[in-house]
Amino acid sequence: MHRTLKHVMTGLAAACLVLGTTQVASATGSSAPRYDSIVGNLVNNPNGENGGLADFQILAVSNPDGSNFAGGFRVATKTSPVQQYIAVLTCMRVQGNMATVVGKIVWSTHPERPVGTYTRVRFEDVGRPSTYDKIQFGPYTADPTVCPDPVPPMREPITAGWLSVIDAT
Repeated sequence: MHRTLKHVMTGLAAACLVLGTTQVASATGSSAPRYDSIVGNLVNNPNGENGGLADFQILAVSNPDGSNFAGGFRVATKTSPVQQYIAVLTCMRVQGNMATVVGKIVWSTHPERPVGTYTRVRFEDVGRPSTYDKIQFGPYTADPTVCPDPVPPMREPITAGWLSVIDAT
């Protein structure tokens, strides 16, 4: 199973690079981006200064109206043993520099995030440096096919990495 996870994450990382490069090229060219996207690879500290760090990767894309979304994300705590989960998107919404996604957990070693449950993630991309970007994730019990409007996430420190939220509208 770990080999499969490694292949999934390697593919996710490669897709993030391709999508990020495509969106940046599109955004800096003569035409605006055609798709909303959220791409990131970051570390934050969800339990405060003395808690375990969490690795987070996301690749998500949709039409500007949120339809035809695709993607997923991975969360892993830096504890012993590592607790991690992978989710595939059930909805995505981007407004300006903020976004919300909901994902269904499809693989998990995290006892509080079992397979079949849903997680909501909120993002705010405040530009460079990325340590000012914001992220908040937690369980989601409402209709997983209807994404809540993006709102500013409660600040959870980004200690390393990068995040890009692109709104095509």
